[in-house]
Amino acid sequence: NQYIRVQNDLTGTYGLDDQISFYGRLGWAYLQLASDSISGTAYGLPDQSIGVNYRVFQKEKYHSKTPWPLGIDLQLQVDLPTY
Repeated sequence: NQYIRVQNDLTGTYGLDDQISFYGRLGWAYLQLASDSISGTAYGLPDQSIGVNYRVFQKEKYHSKTPWPLGIDLQLQVDLPTY
């Protein structure tokens, strides 16, 4: 038995301002299935995604013990079945 899946994704992001950004993912997939009972090949569009991020908290100043900025985001994502 054998299952092969190859998927390529193209993603994009657009920052509206420092707190809000939008993103999307467009994908393409190739599938091949071979087993004793069934075999087949398929290709096309898998689930596509669109979403928005909202930065709720941003700490840009940092101390010497934690030398990295801290951010907390809320994310809303919708997956679209395009098959």
